[in-house]
Amino acid sequence: MTDDDIRRRVTEAVAESLALDAATIRPDSSLVEDLDADRHREATVYVCLDNHKKRDFKPYLLRSDDHGHSWRSIARGLPSDFGFPLVVHPHDADTVYVVPLEPETRSCPGGAPAVWRSENGGDSWNRLA
Repeated sequence: MTDDDIRRRVTEAVAESLALDAATIRPDSSLVEDLDADRHREATVYVCLDNHKKRDFKPYLLRSDDHGHSWRSIARGLPSDFGFPLVVHPHDADTVYVVPLEPETRSCPGGAPAVWRSENGGDSWNRLA
C-alpha cells in the first residue's frame, strides 16, 4: 500500500464518519497533513487534515479510537484552525503535542511560535511556555 493509498483511505473514513458530504472532505483536494498512532493503544490514531484548497480552514484535528472507523474532533481550545503538526508522546498515551499555524502565512498565531499540549488525548489543550 502506498502513502497515497493510506491518505485516501484515511480521508474517506473521516468524511464518512463525520457525515460530511463528498464536496467537503475529498481525497483529491483534502490533504493528510499529519498522522500519528498511539504506541500504547493500537486502535488509537490522530490525524490532521488540510482542506484549504477548498478555502475551508476548519480545524480538522481528529482522533479515532477504533482503527479509524469513527472520528471525533479534538481541535476545540486551540488558537488557530489550521496547520497542526502533531505528535503523540512515546511513553504517555494521552499526551499529544500540536503546533497551530495561521492559514494565510503558515506561521504561528501572533507570530509567536508555540507548542500546545493535551494530557487527556485532545479533550483540552494548554500552551507551553
